[in-house]
Amino acid sequence: MSGASWFNENFRYRYPVSVNATSGASGAGSYELSIVIPDKWQAFWSVIQSSGHDVYVVDCQGNLAEYKRDTFNYANKSLTLRVRNVAATDLDNVHLVYIYWGYAAAPDAATTFTPSGTPYPGQIFLGTPTNMVASDTRSTKGSESAASAFTKPDSQGSYIWFSYSALMSKRISSYNKFLFFEGVQYCLPRVENASGATQATMIDVNKTRFLPGWVGVFVQAGTNNSDFAAIVDITTTENQVFSLRAILSIRNQLPALR
Repeated sequence: MSGASWFNENFRYRYPVSVNATSGASGAGSYELSIVIPDKWQAFWSVIQSSGHDVYVVDCQGNLAEYKRDTFNYANKSLTLRVRNVAATDLDNVHLVYIYWGYAAAPDAATTFTPSGTPYPGQIFLGTPTNMVASDTRSTKGSESAASAFTKPDSQGSYIWFSYSALMSKRISSYNKFLFFEGVQYCLPRVENASGATQATMIDVNKTRFLPGWVGVFVQAGTNNSDFAAIVDITTTENQVFSLRAILSIRNQLPALR
């Protein structure tokens, strides 16, 4: 796994949340989001305190965010978190924040505030990378083409999963019991053709998802017998920018005419 510095050594768990803010303004600023915790998440609900006080929202830099519990019912496994004033260096991207939990003596850090405007939805993905998986994204091989190549028909819409864990710098010595140092600030996915022209209809930015050490890019449509590059640009907490790429070939794989 990889990620920014661990917020507090007493917390046992954290999980990434993706926030698509591409419909807003660009440049530095802040945003609001709402996170609905899935009820079928045993690793979360079997650990948190019945008060909900040990559920924290932390930004990509490892700083406690300003949040409140909009709704909470421990017995019914229902929790919605409203978060505001999350700082971003470039708003027009898909951002990452963390949910922390598993600290029995955690003080209640939730605040009270009046929400303003419509929040971006925070998305939690509980699956694992499957099918189109680009596990080696390091740029050390000196190849002229992407290390991973995938084929799909034009009717298929599915994820390409890019691993970024090996790209993130680790600490020389531990901090809060972990070696986490560099993590993801935000990312932006796209698909380009052989001429470098963006294919807007081939990507669903709203379905971009983070897993620990992975980012999932949802690709769709495409022109049969054509080749494209699926790309996700990741900006890290140390302001490195990695452009992760995979070749995507559209083949409908129909039988030859005879």
